Amino acid sequence: ISKEVDRFTILIASLGDPDSAMAELAQKLVLAEQEMNERSLKTADFELNLATVNEKVNQLINEHSNLEGKFSALLTKEQTLNNDKTKLETSIKEYTTKKSNAVNIAKETIVELKELETIQVKLVELDYNQIEILSEQIIFNKEKVAQLNLTIQNDMTRAEKLRKPIPVDGECEECRQPISIEHRAACQKKIDTELLEKQRNIQNCKKEINAFSAQNTVSQQNINHLTLSKQHLESINNKIATKKKEMVDKRTIHDEYKVLLEKFTLELDEKIKEMDLVSEELRNSSLKEAK
Repeated sequence: ISKEVDRFTILIASLGDPDSAMAELAQKLVLAEQEMNERSLKTADFELNLATVNEKVNQLINEHSNLEGKFSALLTKEQTLNNDKTKLETSIKEYTTKKSNAVNIAKETIVELKELETIQVKLVELDYNQIEILSEQIIFNKEKVAQLNLTIQNDMTRAEKLRKPIPVDGECEECRQPISIEHRAACQKKIDTELLEKQRNIQNCKKEINAFSAQNTVSQQNINHLTLSKQHLESINNKIATKKKEMVDKRTIHDEYKVLLEKFTLELDEKIKEMDLVSEELRNSSLKEAK
């Protein structure tokens, strides 16, 4: 109980004197209410003055509106016409430039088209049937070369066989007869003759192979040239078709620009006439009074 008493004593001491505080606050409240009343009176005066000033302002606004109303519509119309005139002039310049650009591009396209057509004429004159003819010739030559290579191989095999020395005794491999000195000499002469013939034949076959190979090389070069020319011709044909389509498109765009230019020019003439009328009306209106 003693501890509780101490706790409440401390609480009471911390509260101080509520009655004195209440009295002080009541006095401050009275003073604040007096100040509020004074300021309310001042505010009422200000509101009265503000109403008077607003009324004067409204009166001046009405007077200004009455003065401005005499020609404000004309000024607005003049400004609108000026804006429209500026837009039309800008559009005319823009479409004049576009029309000139379209004409220049069309001229360049015509030059390119003529160059392409000149190349096309030269390419059309080539005989592209030669591709198949030359291809068949190459195949034929390759078959001939294969036959010649086979002949060379056979002749070389025979030559190797002929180069073998004739045995001193025994039986001849060619005639199946006993080998004598006379027979050996005759056989050697015959072998030498045949060997020389085989060597000549091999050389001739190699010459023919070289000739066929050279002919095939030239034919293949011609085929490649004709193939490239044919591809180039197809490319040229596609480019010509594209350029012609571009010409049609440019002509259409040019005609559209021409129509728009004529339209904008007529509208600009009408706007200029309207502006002259508005300017005349403004000169006849009471501008000094409005100022």
